[in-house]
Amino acid sequence: MRMKNIDDGSYVCIVGNLDVLIYDLHFNQYKFLKRSDLGGGDLNTEDASVSPIRSCLWWKNHLILVLKALDKVVKSEIIVFSPKILERQEAFSFDHVIWSFNFDETGKGENYLAVDVDLFDNELIMITDALNCYTWKLSIEYRKNGSTVIFKRSHFHPFKKCFEERLDNSVILNFKSIIKVMGDDYLLLTNTDLFYVRKAQEGTNAVYKTYIVSQSAEYVQKLNPNILAIFDGTQFLHYIIGDKQSNLMKLRPLKIQVGNEIVDDNKSDYMIDSIGTSSYPLTTMIEKKLIFGVGYQ
Repeated sequence: MRMKNIDDGSYVCIVGNLDVLIYDLHFNQYKFLKRSDLGGGDLNTEDASVSPIRSCLWWKNHLILVLKALDKVVKSEIIVFSPKILERQEAFSFDHVIWSFNFDETGKGENYLAVDVDLFDNELIMITDALNCYTWKLSIEYRKNGSTVIFKRSHFHPFKKCFEERLDNSVILNFKSIIKVMGDDYLLLTNTDLFYVRKAQEGTNAVYKTYIVSQSAEYVQKLNPNILAIFDGTQFLHYIIGDKQSNLMKLRPLKIQVGNEIVDDNKSDYMIDSIGTSSYPLTTMIEKKLIFGVGYQ
């Protein structure tokens, strides 16, 4: 299951194996995505096939969905909906799609691996299974008869060489997320390894250098333009970034303990001795400075 809330927390999008829905917290109402043009009926019908939608994101009241379907060959696409789908009388349907990107457009035979939106830099970030990263700057152009969202292709980062010594099937299979740190620096989480990819200048050439921040990371989130939060199963690590010249590897994180401990089993593996509080996030309300997670007993 994937779940993301709109900036102010008033709407939530939930992506499951079959269903994709938007939930209105104010009126306690929800509506399912109609996808008759993809085959089958609404996703909440019994005869619907498995949903091709893999992920959801929000940017300024615009819902972003990522599709990955198998139709003889794997096909991936990013689609963006108009805020009209939030109006109570409007259906949640593909009729309100205002922009899309088909991965065939890269011309490299690539498919979806992970997508993120940097809400603080207004940038859509996509990484493919070839470990190529593409970004778009997002902006809204206001006109007399309404507004238009502008998607401007901004950067291309070939990250595959950063993983040459570590590249195996598990890197792609267990890839979790990509987060922009600042400038051309990124965090990539795969398996439980959190990689810091930093663009550096060597003579007249720009090269990407890779460092391991943590080998037991569960997730990473950008809480504001200058704070990164990493959870490693036992504690939160908060990195405070000063400016674009900041090198994450030279910063000392603020450590917030949650009471869990890592226990070495002497087999090069680790186990977590938990007190029953593991902050695995469902979603984050940036404006209200809240992270919603799950606890267990």
